[in-house]
Amino acid sequence: WQNDAITIRLTGEQTQGLFTLTEDAMKPTFKLGLHLHRKHAETFHILEGEVEFRLGSQTIIATPGTTIHVPPNTPHGARVVNGRDARMLMLY
Repeated sequence: WQNDAITIRLTGEQTQGLFTLTEDAMKPTFKLGLHLHRKHAETFHILEGEVEFRLGSQTIIATPGTTIHVPPNTPHGARVVNGRDARMLMLY
């Protein structure tokens, strides 16, 4: 992606297929439109910056320390807000 850089911290192979853990460093212009995952959940933990999450019709501004869980089949999207870089952990 041109607006973020993902670092894999733990692969599915390392966790015996239980989960993958990544760290996402996002530029101020990062935006990912609504989408969903049929088979897996995602959990996001904000480390730096502010990220606006859209979960269906709900909008949440996530700040450092906020954790967002997205169950399977839940439309969701995200974008960085306030014109600053953001960083988060993603567990899926």
